[in-house]
Amino acid sequence: MEMNGLMGGLYRISEWIMRIAYINILWLAFTIAGLVFLGIFPATTGVFAVARKWRLGDTQIPIFKTFWKSYRSEFIRSNVLGYLIVIIGFILYLDLRIVQNIDGWLSTLLLILLFSLVFIYFFVVIFLFPVLVHFNSKTFQYLKNAIFVSIAYPIHTLLMLITSFLLIVMNVKFPILLPYFSVSILIVSIMFISYDAFRRLEEKENNY
Repeated sequence: MEMNGLMGGLYRISEWIMRIAYINILWLAFTIAGLVFLGIFPATTGVFAVARKWRLGDTQIPIFKTFWKSYRSEFIRSNVLGYLIVIIGFILYLDLRIVQNIDGWLSTLLLILLFSLVFIYFFVVIFLFPVLVHFNSKTFQYLKNAIFVSIAYPIHTLLMLITSFLLIVMNVKFPILLPYFSVSILIVSIMFISYDAFRRLEEKENNY
């Protein structure tokens, strides 16, 4: 029997808290199971896959089965894309350190160029995994899709960046939340916002 009123609302809130805590525990467990460096990106993809199903309205999905299916099927691709992003980020960091040691107008010009690339880099990072679980493309096409969507929908991108910053600050302020909500609530928030951008993009394509 469905509960209504205050009790029904409290029940639904507690149910969502348990779901989000559960996928955070799954993320931690399977990240460690993959020896961290091989598990972190597939586990992240798995949580995004669950969050996407929730955003589509499938709130009663078997969480572990959905997570595991994505973790297993995207194991190689998520690691390839994840570590490609890590390498690009490291190269950008090194370039910034080098440019800081250059004097004159050339340094200013290079810094402007690099900071522009850094912004695009963060756009790709924040959209990459939502794109990975939502679209069906070739491996490196996901990077292009992430860039395209992030630039086409700047409001969504900005909202995702602000939300990510606030949730990271919250986790720093309240470290007791780390084992239960640190990653999952961030991923769910990003997926819910990014899905709206995907929906708008698909509606626009269907109208052509």
